[in-house]
Amino acid sequence: MRVTQRTFRAIAATAFVLSLIVHVLASAGIALPWGKAPFLLHLVIFLVWIPTIIVLVGEKRGRIGWEQVLEVLRPAPRWFRFTTWFVISYSVLNFALLWSGAVGDSKDELVGLRAISCVWMVAYWLALVFLRRPL
Repeated sequence: MRVTQRTFRAIAATAFVLSLIVHVLASAGIALPWGKAPFLLHLVIFLVWIPTIIVLVGEKRGRIGWEQVLEVLRPAPRWFRFTTWFVISYSVLNFALLWSGAVGDSKDELVGLRAISCVWMVAYWLALVFLRRPL
């Protein structure tokens, strides 16, 4: 089981970094050299989260919520807790700016990538949060 957990952690970490790269490039207004390939990160979320949810439901008998996030973060290193709250807060702020129209036309593909890459970053980071402790 540990090998599987490491594998999903590695996939989540890689996808998080790729999401961050997509987000930085889209925020800078740089066209992505990979074309539509970043949208494969949509599918990778399922690859990472289906096993994560199975583990969580089995561990907590169906109770999944913010209490569980806090419980997992309590023993985590300070930098890990800070990064978790930063990623979540940044994504909420980014969505507020995008929704208000302050950062560009919502029909622009790069603005859309900027928005969805925040969702990817939160999803992959939270998968890392839940998969960081031993099963």
